[in-house]
Amino acid sequence: MTKITIGLIGIGDIVSSHLSALKANPEYELIAICDHSAEKLKIQTANLGVDGYTDYRDMLAKKPDVVLIGLPHNLHYPVALEALEAGCHVLMEKPVVISMEEANGLIAAADKANKIVIPTESSYWLPIYRTARKIVESGKLGKLLFGNIINHRYYFVDSRPDWFLKNKTSGGGQFMNIGMHRMAAIRCILGDDYKEKLVTASVHRIHKDRDIEAATKAMVMYEGGAAITYEECGYFKPPPELQKVLHFVFEHGMLGVTDSRVWTSDKNGDVTDYPLLPNPEGGPYGALYGQMLEAIRGNPHYPTLNHGVADIRTALAAYASAEKQDIVNLSNTEWLIDKECQDKKI
Repeated sequence: MTKITIGLIGIGDIVSSHLSALKANPEYELIAICDHSAEKLKIQTANLGVDGYTDYRDMLAKKPDVVLIGLPHNLHYPVALEALEAGCHVLMEKPVVISMEEANGLIAAADKANKIVIPTESSYWLPIYRTARKIVESGKLGKLLFGNIINHRYYFVDSRPDWFLKNKTSGGGQFMNIGMHRMAAIRCILGDDYKEKLVTASVHRIHKDRDIEAATKAMVMYEGGAAITYEECGYFKPPPELQKVLHFVFEHGMLGVTDSRVWTSDKNGDVTDYPLLPNPEGGPYGALYGQMLEAIRGNPHYPTLNHGVADIRTALAAYASAEKQDIVNLSNTEWLIDKECQDKKI
């Protein structure tokens, strides 16, 4: 069987997860890696036995079937456009893009090239969220009323590359970066029946020497009146007393998710625990690489580019809401996601 060739553009800390994913999907053949650091390339090419490039355009000239883009956020869009034009399918680290203009531009480019773009967002395939989604899909809890998800972690660790801490290269702060995991988690659990309608947020930049935020409280309201609140803060190391459970309130009870537990409670407060679905082979990234194979074969895949773009829209709308001190209506023209992408679910 002919293998699907793949090249990796950017070999940062997350590269080990991608290499493990490739081992779990032997249908791929890694043919090249690219990074601006010649030192990193020398080590990795020796370990992997593949070609190495410091210029991604030289890699694209080899015409791999798929490329992974794991670069600073402001480079995702221009590099993806060149990859699609070169005839490659694209796996894209989150956030896929950093503006609505880029979002719709990427949708149009993927459609024109007839290629697949999949966000490599691990939350969509974590067992805890997939287990919670199964419960919601069963219908036993009824309609969602509201929910809350929080994440407190110190964002300004020494190991974080400096480009993350600059708005020009990152597109935003903690909410735009690791906040994507929370948005993907909510989207995974609730499914596609809940359509975002309004966003309001409070956003704060405490470190005066940084132009990014690391404290956002946002509320997303859906068509029909349900709402989810996000609390994302990176200025302090969280104390043990801070509970970080994700919970939802439905018509017929509650649903809670922690790092290793999924539970529901009924109107009497009686709690039921659920066994977690198994971890996919190769972990969440292994599943995402498998989804690209399904997409290439013409089968449905999850997540889609539309899912990744919708999460970006939430972050951008939160920033805009805080700046204007007003509610953002996602039905306004500047917030619309290309309808063609929604129909095709590419």
